[in-house]
Amino acid sequence: MAAIGTRISLETDQGTSYTRVVIGSVGTMTDQAPELSFGLGELDQVRRVIIQRPNGQTEIISASHINQKTAIN
Repeated sequence: MAAIGTRISLETDQGTSYTRVVIGSVGTMTDQAPELSFGLGELDQVRRVIIQRPNGQTEIISASHINQKTAIN
């Protein structure tokens, strides 16, 4: 499970970038699972995934496939 504040960006071969941030609860009596989801349309692959953790560490994963779940610890 990625920590609250973790920023994940996907970069495509077409130069498009998609970014999501893990957040905590928003609102009264609500809860959000620490899962991020990206809608990529017709794409079948991303060039790289960039994981920026709240402690400043950055991890880069190259050529990730889509339509799958990836656990980030």
